[in-house]
Amino acid sequence: MSNIEIRPVSPRDAQCVLRLHKMVHVSDNQNFTIDHTEYCQTKQSIKMWIYRVIRARASHGFVAVINKKVIGTIFVEGLGGQKTSEVCEVTMLSVDPEYRGQSAGLALMERALSACNENKYLRKLYGRAVESNGAPPYLCQKAISSLSMPPIKLEGTMIDYIKNNDGTFSNYCIWGIDLLTSDDSTLS
Repeated sequence: MSNIEIRPVSPRDAQCVLRLHKMVHVSDNQNFTIDHTEYCQTKQSIKMWIYRVIRARASHGFVAVINKKVIGTIFVEGLGGQKTSEVCEVTMLSVDPEYRGQSAGLALMERALSACNENKYLRKLYGRAVESNGAPPYLCQKAISSLSMPPIKLEGTMIDYIKNNDGTFSNYCIWGIDLLTSDDSTLS
């Protein structure tokens, strides 16, 4: 993990992020809840997404870089709204298949968790994962353990929610991390 640089995402990264998201969706299409074409289809739409994340108070975006090449991303986005302003979601954690197994995902998750903890008003981080792709919850558990943070909790499972390419179905899991501990003051 020592040769992996984690830095904030920049609009200049839009083309790299688009390339990476397309690549990951092609290799792992069954593990996503939506098709890549359903959210960010162009360099410009990715750039606008990055600008939105940078400007938002409870949102963060980071890239993993090896030898000046973007090999991973994580986006954590605040939900906004009066009732959900203290909650944020991991909306995209992806690593180039060629670089998996080198702890890039772990490094990205650690940095995102650290950024969330810096925002004292956030109380909950959650994410969604297709059950057949066991990596996201286990990856998060590793990151949390290494940071001495509260454990990841399975918040719920939606049975047969995702239709796979082969016609079978996968469960959709929602996991959460309580960012506030009993030592933290209550939110105002």
